[in-house]
Amino acid sequence: MSMMIKHIQNIFIERCRTNEQYSLRAYARSLNIPVSSMSEIMNEKRPLTKKLRQKIGQSLNMSLEQIDAFDEDPIAPVKKSNEDQFDLFGFYDESE
Repeated sequence: MSMMIKHIQNIFIERCRTNEQYSLRAYARSLNIPVSSMSEIMNEKRPLTKKLRQKIGQSLNMSLEQIDAFDEDPIAPVKKSNEDQFDLFGFYDESE
């Protein structure tokens, strides 16, 4: 799990502790991002790009130095190989 996602989750948890009715919808609204995107980010189903880190960081009143400290490679999680699918169609050749 990336450090930025962990930081975002920790802030959400703190806000929930201070307000029992605080929701993910309210959190997403405070960060100016769609609630579906916020959910995907917190569940690590959406990569946290540099642009998105900057937007969230600025919404959390973080300095550019703090945001840059979380700078990381925005590569999405590796998905399963489609080798079996290609093999079904005769496109995958293990000898290569």
